Formats: sequence, C-alpha cells, structure tokens
Amino acid sequence: MSETILSLGVVFIASLCNTVFGFGGGLVSIPLLSLMLGVKKAVLLALTLQVATGMLISKTRHHTDWGMIKRISPALFAGIALGTLILEKANNQFLNYFLALFIYLFIAKSRFFPDIKLGVSSSRRGLYFAGIITGTIGGLTGTAGPVIVMLLSEITKDKVIFRANIIALLFITNLTRLVTAGARGLFDASLIQLSLLCLPLIGLAMVSGQKLHSSVSPRVYENGVQLILLISATLLLAKG
Repeated sequence: MSETILSLGVVFIASLCNTVFGFGGGLVSIPLLSLMLGVKKAVLLALTLQVATGMLISKTRHHTDWGMIKRISPALFAGIALGTLILEKANNQFLNYFLALFIYLFIAKSRFFPDIKLGVSSSRRGLYFAGIITGTIGGLTGTAGPVIVMLLSEITKDKVIFRANIIALLFITNLTRLVTAGARGLFDASLIQLSLLCLPLIGLAMVSGQKLHSSVSPRVYENGVQLILLISATLLLAKG
C-alpha cells in the first residue's frame, strides 16, 4: 500500500512538471518509480502519464507549428527504429551516462556559450537532422523530451509555440510506444489497475499545471526547463 501511495505521489509531481514545461514526466518519474516497481513497470507507468498529459495537445494545437511537425515526423520515426535496434546491443549504464552527458553539455552551452549553435534550422535538412537525432536517442533511452527541447530551442524562440511543438511531438511518439506495448501484452492486471488509479491525479495535475504555466514568465520558464534537465541528468547518473 505504501508503495502505491508513493507511486501516485511521484506520478502527480511528474505530471505537473510535464504539464507546466511540456516534457519531463518520464525523466522525473522513471528513476523514482523504478525503486518501487522495477524498471519495466516504471517505464510503462510513466508512458501512461506521458500519453495522458499529452492530451494537452487539445489545448495547444492552435499554437503548434504543424508544418514543422509533418516535416520532422518521418525522420523521427526512422530514428526511433534505429535507436531501438541499437538498444538491443547497448549497455544500459552506458545509455544513462550518454544522455546525462548530453544534457550537461547542453546546459553548459546555454548558460556559458549561448552564441554557439548546434546547427539545427527549420529547413528540411535541419529538421531531418533533428528528427533522426531525437528519435535515435529517444529509442535508445525511452526519454526523448530533453533531446527535443535541446534541438527545437534553436528552431523556435517563442515560448508558447515551443511548448506546443514539444507536446505534439512527444504525444505522437509516446502514443506509438503505448500502442506497441499494449499490442505486445506488456501491461498486466496490476499495472492497469495502478494506471487507472493515477488518472484522476494526472487530470488534477494537468488542470493545475495549465493554470500555473500561463503565469510563468519567459525567464522563469527557461530556468525551469534547464532545472528539469539538470535534475533529470543527475537522476540518470545516480541510476547508472
């Protein structure tokens, strides 16, 4: 019972972060849930909250750059397929360290070397590059959010559009993963029951987070995103 209560608390906090910042639900929740549920169930439960909070797309769709989403999606799915293939051969500890290092480098770049660019643009070639990199790392680690943030931050400067694009891309990616997991029978009865218990808390977090987001200034928003990235990277290193 205590594990269930703690799991519900983690899901609520992660859902709130996911709603306010547009990403972070998986990276915040998976390391903590893994301590109580094991990695497999933690990833699947996090996937449930990621898809549920992704329903915010109904609120943000008018701000989404759908032209960009359509151009990046084929490369994104190709990258996910490539990352999944590599995942079969890669060491989990290496993957955690790899993503953590990637995040730390991005934060250092944003804070101390803001004029250095990663070379990502809104051109077809730039979006193809962003999609392949995002999909590959997402397929390798199951956490595409930080990579999407890092790459799209160079394409979209407007806070509202930036968040809307992140929500749309993550919703598409996570929904695909959820359908695949369901089709393969990865959700057992206990996990389905726990997921259903989480839904009201996820809904409350979405309502609260949506109101909180509208009152967050661009500067606070930028700092919040970087803080989520920093915490995520640290948790990944600790998970090892």
